[in-house]
Amino acid sequence: MAIQGGTLAGLNIVDLVELQKKLGVPVITIVRERPRESKIANAVRMSRKDVEEKLAILKKVGAESKVYRTNGLYVRPVGIRIEEVRPMLPNAIALIRLAHLIATGAARGE
Repeated sequence: MAIQGGTLAGLNIVDLVELQKKLGVPVITIVRERPRESKIANAVRMSRKDVEEKLAILKKVGAESKVYRTNGLYVRPVGIRIEEVRPMLPNAIALIRLAHLIATGAARGE
């Protein structure tokens, strides 16, 4: 399973480790810009909503997985080695772009 980044709709932090365990399949995040966990953590603190829970997820994911720069992207694999991910990236990039186009069109009512 591939998702774009470790947050959804703002500050909803995805527990990538738990997601991988429950689904039983590898999970990877793919983003264009280097993830900055400290900025996310600061934003979580400022939001004052579920702060401790969200910070605990950030800490757990950071401790159990690593971010790699490859093919011009930042990738965090969970439950799979980066060497296994690299050959899949060209296809994943195309699919993420397509998903982004579809989501943008749906949001705009197109």
